[in-house]
Amino acid sequence: MPAKKFLIALALLIAVPAIAQMRCDAPRPPAFAKYEKLDVTDGWFEVYKLPGRVFALFEPRQAERVFSYLIVGEKRALLFDSGFGIGRIDQVVKKLTPLPVVVINSHTHYDHMGGNYAFSEILGVDSDYTRKSAEGKPNSAVAEMVSSRLTCPPLPDGVTTDNYTIRPFKVTGTLKDGHKIDLGGREIEVLLTPGHTPDAVCLLDRVQRQMFTGDTLYPGNLWLFVPETDLDAYQRSIERLAKLAGSVDVLRPADQRTHVGKFFEKAGTDFGAATLVLRRKAAENLSTPDAVARLVLDGTRVLRSQVWPTERDLGSIVLLPGGEAGVLRSWETSPDRSEWTWSLELHGGAVKERHGDDDADD
Repeated sequence: MPAKKFLIALALLIAVPAIAQMRCDAPRPPAFAKYEKLDVTDGWFEVYKLPGRVFALFEPRQAERVFSYLIVGEKRALLFDSGFGIGRIDQVVKKLTPLPVVVINSHTHYDHMGGNYAFSEILGVDSDYTRKSAEGKPNSAVAEMVSSRLTCPPLPDGVTTDNYTIRPFKVTGTLKDGHKIDLGGREIEVLLTPGHTPDAVCLLDRVQRQMFTGDTLYPGNLWLFVPETDLDAYQRSIERLAKLAGSVDVLRPADQRTHVGKFFEKAGTDFGAATLVLRRKAAENLSTPDAVARLVLDGTRVLRSQVWPTERDLGSIVLLPGGEAGVLRSWETSPDRSEWTWSLELHGGAVKERHGDDDADD
């Protein structure tokens, strides 16, 4: 191996654990301070008490940093997602409510259904994708999720990279669009919102004016590149949610990733005049107050997997690390491509300019 490549490999070997440790040691975002952190845990989950008889069950020591939500009524409770199955979410739920619990998954990706096996009532979408997900996932498919690269120690007792799996579960009832879940003194409406996956759903509490959006919508870069994603369906779903703007004050997503990251999309996809993003004003990790403002984008393609744009992306929609979005109107670089500048037209006509000295093709 040439000396330069060896040094790069050695640097990466040293840097990756260091970066992981920085993530593990990072403080909670300021938004968390708004909510009461409860002394209720199994050693893996953190629990936050939110307004309107809602609890956020957070998995901070896994890189996905997902939220599941427990919505409590007078006669029963609804668990929206069950996390990775690394910790015992069922034990945490029992500490929060003695009521019977029904589970609904925002979708059946591994990080949202891992604890399903521990519950007896699970409602799901009638789809082949859901049925396949219910079979679980073997260790060979998910072991990396509990690796030291993606988790912060310690793991719960008995959980290792050698034995971690997503256990099978049984769907006991079928969800339909508009399905009303009566929790006793509280009704939750199910919205089928396919796109991210074929079985994606959102929940709407019209009285509390809260919408639980799973991975269909969250502050940050949207995950829309996997084979099960249907971009046409996603467009229809997100436009539908936008029409509920007047009915919603708070969005509660399953993902709180607002850090720098790539926006994954299929090249050449035309969203038409799609409403791609619901409000980023005061975008927070546990909730997005004031719900919804539309970012309407006029028939331009979405970037395929870029952190920063290049001249190839002129006229395209760009989602920047940190969540801003707009249309790339200009892009220039120096002859040696060591310096570059570009401008982005944001929603409302504002223009954002950026200068840099990075190689834009990296």
